[in-house]
Amino acid sequence: MRMSDAERELEGYSGMRVHRSHWVALLAVKGRTRQGNKWTAPLVNDIEVPVSRSQAQKLRVALEGYQDVRGAFE
Repeated sequence: MRMSDAERELEGYSGMRVHRSHWVALLAVKGRTRQGNKWTAPLVNDIEVPVSRSQAQKLRVALEGYQDVRGAFE
């Protein structure tokens, strides 16, 4: 399946594509980290997902609304 097809299947879920081959559920993302010019999104299961530079700012904005909600699941 192409990633663009998978994204269409995921419409309506609270998540986003953060890299060309990575889509994440926003409730699973703990934040975003940067080392040099490389961004990653640490997930609640301790996996580090790469984040493209073009998506890093979009991820920050998307996560703003999830900070309060996420606490209920921890």
